Amino acid sequence: MSVATETCALMSETVAELPESRAEVMPPPALECQQIAKRYRSTNQHIEVLRDINLRIAPGEMVAVLGYSGSGKTTLAKLLAGLESPTAGKVLMDGQPVRGADLARGYMFQNYSLLPWMTVLDNVQLAVDQAFPQWPKSRRREHALQYIEMVGLGHAYKRFPSELSGGMRQRTSLARTLSTLPRVLILDEPLSALDALTRAVLQQEILRIWSEFRQACVLITNDIDEAILMADRIVPLTMGPAATLGPPVLVDIPRPRNAREMNHDSRYKDLRHQIVSYLMQQRRQSHRSQPTAKRQRPDCRPQSLHPPSYAIFGSQWPGSQGS
Repeated sequence: MSVATETCALMSETVAELPESRAEVMPPPALECQQIAKRYRSTNQHIEVLRDINLRIAPGEMVAVLGYSGSGKTTLAKLLAGLESPTAGKVLMDGQPVRGADLARGYMFQNYSLLPWMTVLDNVQLAVDQAFPQWPKSRRREHALQYIEMVGLGHAYKRFPSELSGGMRQRTSLARTLSTLPRVLILDEPLSALDALTRAVLQQEILRIWSEFRQACVLITNDIDEAILMADRIVPLTMGPAATLGPPVLVDIPRPRNAREMNHDSRYKDLRHQIVSYLMQQRRQSHRSQPTAKRQRPDCRPQSLHPPSYAIFGSQWPGSQGS
């Protein structure tokens, strides 16, 4: 027997002796939803917003949850962050149930949520003070300034929110979220209120910072192009009520990605067509499932389409009596 053949035989025996648990080692998810449902009580009925939500986010993975407005995306984001509790099922982080908000999960709101009487530095340092109360004051200030510089606002750290543009306020919100060093980022449509140019700049800014720290990240969005540009995996949300997650779409376009270059990428076009087709199909199914009860219309037809002259001119009409 040759040396090569003997070596291959030994390797085969070694692999065969490995336990099955080691053959398929999967890292535990950073964040996980198990059979999540959320219902709200309204007057005399329960409104089911979400049902049967199952989602696993791996460490370092960016997952985009994509759906129509009103489908329950923000509700899902709040459940992941611990700001709301599910009606059924559970949210797990590192295998432990999520009970309330936690600094380990950084939540970036749709609006800026900045305190108007505080400067940029004060708004960011407020979060740092809560996250690291054991640090000396000088270190907390230096840490806050570091993240303000990271988002390109070092020149404006003394300004108040009223003195900032919309993009600068959103950068401040991003710096505040990142400064607490969260292990999971939850971005709830963070760029929806911005103009197209500012939005494109901040998309690249978020990607640059995320690629440096590589936290698990959940991006809530209703923009298909934004989801393809930023995410590793896209999970569509069906139309509500009782929305649930559709089949995931893997974004296998290499990073770093450039929006201008992606417009000429055949894989980007295929992904976009696949997602648009699925969302349009969901809309058609939703319209078909909605009841179309016929309502009885009131009889509002006038007795005559030509009102009498006196109804308009009164006694001044030349043909009326008394003229």
